[in-house]
Amino acid sequence: MVVVIVFGMFAAWWVISPNTTDSQQAETRGQEDRIETESSLEEERIVVIQIVDGDTIIVEGGETVRYLAIDTPELTHRPPDCYAAEAIERNRELVEGKAVRLEKDVRDTDRYGRLLRYVYVGETQVNRVLVEEGYARAFIVPPDDARREEYIRLETQARESSRGLWGNCDPRLLSVWEQNTPERAETAEYQAENSETPLEDAPACFCEYNFYDCRDFQTADDAQSLYECCAKESGEDIHLIDGDEDGNACEQLYY
Repeated sequence: MVVVIVFGMFAAWWVISPNTTDSQQAETRGQEDRIETESSLEEERIVVIQIVDGDTIIVEGGETVRYLAIDTPELTHRPPDCYAAEAIERNRELVEGKAVRLEKDVRDTDRYGRLLRYVYVGETQVNRVLVEEGYARAFIVPPDDARREEYIRLETQARESSRGLWGNCDPRLLSVWEQNTPERAETAEYQAENSETPLEDAPACFCEYNFYDCRDFQTADDAQSLYECCAKESGEDIHLIDGDEDGNACEQLYY
């Protein structure tokens, strides 16, 4: 009787075991395949073939990549932003001709089809370096805000240490650059990249959304005219051109 029971248990194990082993092996293979796929994606590199400006590059295949979470001064602004040339050169040193890894946040592209990415050379995140060294400011545009706190902290540290543009540019010029809105930044950069006609001076009364800043006016009087018109139309400083809220727009244009 004992022999029969033992034999029966052995037979049951023999029947069940191969199925269980096959299932486990299939699951293990599946996990290994996923890990291998994720690893290959993580390690994928693409070469930078052109530097557009301090925060924009072109990679092999012709895709334009706009760095996430930062904004650098622009040579194409009127007048050119302070430290724009230095930001371009630093970006060139970091990535030109090198294989980089691209990482997105939420959006894949901006409204002009440019890839929105964090850019890595090896383990170095280029976006971070540019803010850390004072070549860029934190420029968080929701929903791509996963690193908001980190980048604001890096900018604060660079300011306090007077690194880069924070120690080499007239604060009055920086205040104009810092008024640059996401809409304005995207449009101006796109026009510069594609040799399109630059934005004209602000119309007499455009108050649909925050688009213009103090660079768009020849005089403070022109800015004041738009400011007063929008204040009447919408009840607010829609373009954020009265930074100290004293009722006078773009006072830096008096200097």
